[in-house]
Amino acid sequence: MSHWRKRIGDHLDILLQESLRIAHDTGALKKNDLARVTIDTTVQLKNTTLPTDAKLLEVAIRQLGKLAKEYGVPLRQSYVRVSKRAAMMTGRYAHAKQFKRMNRQIKFLRTRLGRLIRDIRRKTESDIASDT
Repeated sequence: MSHWRKRIGDHLDILLQESLRIAHDTGALKKNDLARVTIDTTVQLKNTTLPTDAKLLEVAIRQLGKLAKEYGVPLRQSYVRVSKRAAMMTGRYAHAKQFKRMNRQIKFLRTRLGRLIRDIRRKTESDIASDT
């Protein structure tokens, strides 16, 4: 179906409606047949990312750095450049089935994210204490 959808383009809906109308007019399709429709979604794209994913860790590092900059929290290091490289290498190692190296890069990203979180906490604790 997806092969033909690519070849036909946007006209698939019109073609499907017309074929259902003709089937109904000829008696090949009854209203009872349309009462229950089963849809197969096995090839439907799923937008899921696991929390252990390198991409998610890298995005967290980038977003924390951006928020710290926005709120004027001085960081010791942003880790943006090294996290970008580590996330890229994680994908390459996974593709080459070098899982020990891949896991080392994920651990590297987790460590950098933890350092960033601790640094932000240390620098914002005085702000939180003065607010209460």
